[in-house]
This record gives sequence, structure tokens and C-alpha cells, in this order.
Amino acid sequence: RSGMSDRRGRLVRMRSVLASRNQELYTFTARDVSDIADRLGSHHVEALSSSDGTYQFWVTPAMSGRRLNGPATKLLFAFTGFAAAQTPLLRGDVVITSRTAAGEPDGLSDDLIGLLIESLRAIGRRPRCRIDRRIRQADRADQRARDLAVDREFWRKHFRAPVGE
Repeated sequence: RSGMSDRRGRLVRMRSVLASRNQELYTFTARDVSDIADRLGSHHVEALSSSDGTYQFWVTPAMSGRRLNGPATKLLFAFTGFAAAQTPLLRGDVVITSRTAAGEPDGLSDDLIGLLIESLRAIGRRPRCRIDRRIRQADRADQRARDLAVDREFWRKHFRAPVGE
């Protein structure tokens, strides 16, 4: 597998953060975009950038049916100009990297990882509540959709009409 190389031809390892669908944050090392895609479980990934261009949020475009990711959504809110009511609700695993001036993914320094963690803590009470409420509403809508997809007449196999009807 080919990866990004430095000037001396050595393979560059990017320290990245995985905002997992289990609502936890983890660090891991990736070599290139294909490693990020492997981590996300899709061969097609897209990146959303923070307002200042420092961070890239890597997601899979086919997010339907995946669990909502509260920490990733809150980080996206913290690093973009979106209002809490308009911040896209991210689903599934999300990988966060830095980026080079050319727009390529780059590793996160200790300072950038610290800033990620601190920004989660610094989100105000009202925006946090608004995002949490939106996530709960979306969870309920997802559950309703799953319930509608279940066979609504499952009871027919257990009950029979009287003879002659």
C-alpha cells in the first residue's frame, strides 16, 4: 500500500482521532486516506473542514442507519461557524485529522488534540442542550422508521379468523 512520504521518502504516519459511534474518542495512526477509509469501513470518504482549515472531519457519505455521533457533532459545532440548530448531525465513526496547506490530511500534534478535548468542555450549556435535543429527536425518528419497517401484521400468523369467514 502506498502512503504519504516525507522529503526523504519515509512513510509518514498521521496521528488522528477517532470519534467512535460508541461516543468515545480514541487516537490512532493512519498512513493515508485509504487507512482513514478502512477505519470508517467504507472505500468512499469525504472531509469537512473546520472554519480555520486546521481540522478535517472524515465521514462516509452513506450515513443512513448508522448511530448518531454526539462527540463528533459537538466538535464540528465547536470548530465551524454552524449554529447549534444547523450543525449537521454526524453518524457512525468520524476520523479527525489536521491538514496541510495543500489540503492533504496531516497528523495531529499534542496541542491540537488538547484543543479538541478542551473545545468539547468549553461548549456552552445552551448549544450543548440544543445539540443533545436534536440528537434525541433524530434517535426517536430513527426508531419510528425502524418500527414502520417491521411487518405491521405479524399478529396474523398467531390469530386465525373463525371458520366460515
